[in-house]
Amino acid sequence: MTIGLLAIFSSCSDSNDEEVKVQDPKLLTFSFKVENNQGIISEDYTVNVTSTNIEFTMPAFVDKSKLVATFTTNEDNVVLVDGVTQENSVTVNDYTVPVDFIVSNGKTNVKYTVTIAKASNMEWSSLPMFTSTTLYDGVKLKINPTDGTPYMGFKIRENENYKMSVVKWNNTAWEAVGPSDGFGSQVSSSYFDFSFDKDGTPYVVYSDQSTSPISGAASLMKWGGSSWEYVGSQGFIEAQSQKISMAISNDGQIFVGQVNNSRNSIYARNAFVLSTYAGSWANAELPLLSSGSPVYLCDMASVGDKVYLALLNRGTVNGVNYGHSVYKYENGQWTTLLDNYLEPNATQTSIVMLNLAVGADGSVYLLTGDDAATTGSYQLRLRKYDPQTQAWSTVGGNPLGIILSTHSSAVVAVAPDGTPFVAYKDEADQDYPKVIYLDSETKQWSTPVKLADVAADNFDMVFSSTGIGYVIFTDADDHAMIYKYDIKK
Repeated sequence: MTIGLLAIFSSCSDSNDEEVKVQDPKLLTFSFKVENNQGIISEDYTVNVTSTNIEFTMPAFVDKSKLVATFTTNEDNVVLVDGVTQENSVTVNDYTVPVDFIVSNGKTNVKYTVTIAKASNMEWSSLPMFTSTTLYDGVKLKINPTDGTPYMGFKIRENENYKMSVVKWNNTAWEAVGPSDGFGSQVSSSYFDFSFDKDGTPYVVYSDQSTSPISGAASLMKWGGSSWEYVGSQGFIEAQSQKISMAISNDGQIFVGQVNNSRNSIYARNAFVLSTYAGSWANAELPLLSSGSPVYLCDMASVGDKVYLALLNRGTVNGVNYGHSVYKYENGQWTTLLDNYLEPNATQTSIVMLNLAVGADGSVYLLTGDDAATTGSYQLRLRKYDPQTQAWSTVGGNPLGIILSTHSSAVVAVAPDGTPFVAYKDEADQDYPKVIYLDSETKQWSTPVKLADVAADNFDMVFSSTGIGYVIFTDADDHAMIYKYDIKK
């Protein structure tokens, strides 16, 4: 009898053990981590899974179409989305709409819905001012594409000699990239630019006063990890390089645009000259321009392997007074997107500014000014080129209503979702720094946000691929003030 009871209890015990192995379908943890979403988010997002509705809030401009989730479940559970088995920390999904995760133990299914909401509490907040030195000829602001770190490039003066300087933000303070007292030989007091290659190496180009036979030819230097070094020869062009701009394509080709200011150059004075580096320097006038065409301003930008160039003519060209043009370089060829354009009813394009920004989808934004609305009174205008329709239009339908003078300063940048932002000094309000953006729903410009109660100048603005924006400008003492656009903490 005892033996029989033992056998019965043993059988029941085996059955219970078998049942325990099939655990309930359940998500235990769910998150989006930076390590699995490089270049998309700038911080980890984690929620406590307390119900089948999982909600996140992310910056408005994060690309939610290709995020990778990190999750854990009960043992032996299977997770599916639209019938596709999900691999933890690997599978990509589009979260622009709610995503249903089906967790199954083979017998029972449980649906978890993951929703990512757009943060409504985005704000501009100040980073520590950069007061270590006086900045000469303004400041340039760039984002390292590998980690989203903002960098500043500027000129300093030491013993009556100008040098280049680059610093980066380390999340607590600004630190020098290379020597804190600058680098470069006899840098001109004006005209410079800097950029990054796709691997995060910074490059600086400037007008070099030590070059021969023409003083002021452009020199390019890159950060080698321990020191700044010349790329090719110092003073790589026989010209006096002014109005310098640069861009680097993802295939590693470097583009430097400049306007020659020397009468002794092989190029006509005021001619635009394009320099390219792919192992060695090549210098030539742009094939799409007539030889010697006078140029007043230039600006460049790059997206992937494409490079974009904007030019503002000097004086009258082909009957158009100070017209502006936009060109695109792709697959070894330059094409024209806008040719010597002047806004209808305008007498000329303003010579105060020419600023170019390009969205990830190839949309081109060009910030200029004109007097089309009122003859002799210049207003800021933002125009957009749609790569699908190949047409240009004024963003918002009208000029921005921001009056321009000879000392105006403004800049355009594009957030990852294609939203254009404009930062400017408001000359109608004590030169205060302000920012506006185009509302994607109303198609109207937002109410201006005043960043600080100081007179501002020398603006620059950038967005990281993770949707974090930065604006920089100088105050009356030529010190840099930097503001960050992120979720309010």
